[in-house]
Amino acid sequence: MADPKAIQFLEGIYARVDKQVRDIITSMLPNMTIAAQDDGSVVANDHRILNFQGPGVAVSDEPGLRRVNVYVPGAPVDTTSGTFSSGAGLGKFLEIGVGGTPPTNWYQPSYSDTAWTASVASSHDYSGWVSPSATTWIASTTASTWADNFEVLHRRTFTLGTGTIAGATFVLNVDNRIIEFYMNGTAISGLGDGSPTAMRTLSISPSVLLPGATNLIALRIKNLAN
Repeated sequence: MADPKAIQFLEGIYARVDKQVRDIITSMLPNMTIAAQDDGSVVANDHRILNFQGPGVAVSDEPGLRRVNVYVPGAPVDTTSGTFSSGAGLGKFLEIGVGGTPPTNWYQPSYSDTAWTASVASSHDYSGWVSPSATTWIASTTASTWADNFEVLHRRTFTLGTGTIAGATFVLNVDNRIIEFYMNGTAISGLGDGSPTAMRTLSISPSVLLPGATNLIALRIKNLAN
């Protein structure tokens, strides 16, 4: 016959472990309701059952493995989108001229562009060029013309909200060639010459973006000879 004190001791341990398990699951799944169903005592070798209740919860029984799988939906509770546009005073420029060499690691987030010049509204006539909605043509200077093969570097930071990034699209027009394009220090290909009649659109992999943090766009732009 089982010792009553031993049974009481085991049931006390069982109750504490059961509560700890429920507390852990509750902290991991705050939107789920969890209840404990007592099917008996330790002596009878019965068990307690955790009941998961909520929209989309599914259960799969695998008797051969002596387990039950509980699937809790992981869909986001909210979605949002944001747009970051060019504008005077946003981002920095550095002129490297014709045949110039960019500074080392100029495209990395850790690089300091404090000495670079803030962007200004371009005085060149771009009325015949297409451009993304709600954007402003910007430049390193208010000059209306540039020398052939003149190059500038541009850095622009922006902040993303927290959560999972489903996708991002980069849309621009440039006068008139992108030599290099980086997102958070990662080289991105697919953007070439600008055009008076068409914008450039490129999908950006979410893997190169930083949710809930500051992100950096870095461009090397060249004014091609006519």
